[in-house]
Formats: sequence, structure tokens, C-alpha cells
Amino acid sequence: MIIERLAPFRHGLVRAFTIDIGATILLILSFLLVAPTLFGVIRSVGDPLSGEHYHRQADTFSVAVNFLEHPNFFYPRVHHDSGTTGIRGMEAPIYPYLISLSMRVFGESDWVGRLVCALFFLVAFGALMTLRTPVDDAPRSSSLIVIAVASPMTLYYARQIQPDMPMVALGVLGVVLALRSHDQPWWKMLIASLVFGLGMLTKYPLIFVWPALVAASNRWRWSEWRTILIRCALTLIPLAMLVAWIKWSAGLDAAYAKGDLYFASTPKSSEIIKNLKSINVAHSIGWILPYYAIAFPAFAVVISGFVISFRAPYRRYAAPFWIWLLGAFGIAIVFWPRF
Repeated sequence: MIIERLAPFRHGLVRAFTIDIGATILLILSFLLVAPTLFGVIRSVGDPLSGEHYHRQADTFSVAVNFLEHPNFFYPRVHHDSGTTGIRGMEAPIYPYLISLSMRVFGESDWVGRLVCALFFLVAFGALMTLRTPVDDAPRSSSLIVIAVASPMTLYYARQIQPDMPMVALGVLGVVLALRSHDQPWWKMLIASLVFGLGMLTKYPLIFVWPALVAASNRWRWSEWRTILIRCALTLIPLAMLVAWIKWSAGLDAAYAKGDLYFASTPKSSEIIKNLKSINVAHSIGWILPYYAIAFPAFAVVISGFVISFRAPYRRYAAPFWIWLLGAFGIAIVFWPRF
């Protein structure tokens, strides 16, 4: 009788300590594969502003430094003021403001800005790890996530003083929270939308993958159409946040910049239309598509059941991240001359 009662416990222990040798080896090899790159990122934390996009890094850092003297979030300033106050319209300075708060504790230094960016990288990594498959598939799914987040593009921006990594981290966290809010109170979906909205304010291109948030917001069972309408309505919050900030930013430029528009504070429709008219199909398919497929594999491969599992419980994870990949490719198409 006692043995029979202990049977479930015994089977649980056996399952817990059963090791999938192949998956475990894959996990170890994954860490070994990305370790040199991760070491390079850590080693470069204290380097001065240099390399690709150093001018953009300097701009971002100058906003953070100015917040030390003028801590009003809604009136960000830059050093190259051309004789004006330095107040400029720009993307919401969420990332520079966090850097300034950190510098009040650790002092004014480049490494503080990179540290904040690295913490956002860890947020994205942790959010993805919460979507692993069950314990029997954990090593395999973990290894795929490790490889994906260590992609060239991800690690390139994880060590720079730019808002790209915070944008991606907040976007990923918003989508993950939306996926985990199913069958939960509506306010949890509200939190997911607000987090995604902060990512969109951090850098505008996140709007290209806003459909991923919509896809993640529901199970899409049409018998629950009322729930679908409510949760889809909540996904409009990031768009409202973005429109409000763009209007505020344009007002700052009009009031303070005096025609010196250094930052792209408002979307330039003329640039987008020009780029769309001049798309080089061969260039897009032969270079940009493979580049983005390599740079952002996490969102389309790791979480999608295509690689890990085709079982029904995990298929709902696939759509938002396939849409994310298409959105990233859309960004490249629209702005391809910059590449």
C-alpha cells in the first residue's frame, strides 16, 4: 500500500533526474559557441565611445549627461545646441534618463551607459527563457535561446550606448507578458501593452512589429469574441502613446530648435516613400533577408514550435515571433539605403 502511494513520487524523481544526453551536449556546445562573443562584450564595457555609430552613441550619452543638470524628462537636451538651449525633440529619452539615474550612483562614465544596455539585454534573455518547453525539453530549448540571443546583431547593440537594445528588450517583454496573460485578468494585458509602448517610445521602429503584440494578445478562439475585442483594444495603447509623444516632440522642435533638427523627432514619410520606390529587389532578397534571418533568429525559430515542438500547446507561441521577424525585415526594406 505504501509503495503504491509513493509510486507517483518515485516516477517524478526518475523523470527529474533523467538526462537527455543529446540535448545536454547541445546546451553545453551552445554556451561554448557564444562564450567568446559574450567575453568580448564584457571586455568592451569600459571602452571609450568609438567604432560604428559612435556619433549616435555620443548623442545618446550627451542627453544622459544633460539630465544630470536638467532632470526634466520632457525637455531633453543635447550638447551641440548651436547657440540655443539644447532642448530637442527626439525619441522618448527613457534610456538616457536611466543612464543619468545610474550615473548619480556610479559616477559619469561610458561604462555606466553600457551597463544599463546590458541589463536590458538580460531582461530580453530572461523573458525568452520563461517560454521554454517543459522540463523534459528544457536543455534543448535553452540551447536554442542561448544561440539566438547571441546573434551578431543582438550582441553588437548590447554593448553600445544606443536605445536599440532597450527597444528590443521592452518589445520582447511586452509580447511575452501578452502571451502569459491569456486566461488572466485584463489588467495583465494592460501591463503588457504599456511595456510594449515604452519600447515603442524608446525607438520608433518597434511599430513595425506591433502586430506581434496583437497576435500574442489572444488565443483567437472566436467563441470568445468579447474577450478578443477588449484585449485587441488594449493593444492600441502603444500607438496612442507613440502619437502623443511624436506631437510633443514636434512641439519641442518648433519651440526650441529654431530649424536645427538634428534628431529625427518625427517620422519622415517622404523618406519612406522614396525608399519604397527605389527598392532593389535583388539586394533585399540576397543580402538584407539573410542578414536579418541570422541576426534575429530568436523570435522566429526558438519560440516557434517549428524547431522545438509541433505539439498544440506550443503553437500559440509561434505566430507573434514569425510576425516579429517579418516586421524586422520590413524595417530593413523601408530603410534599406542606410544599409
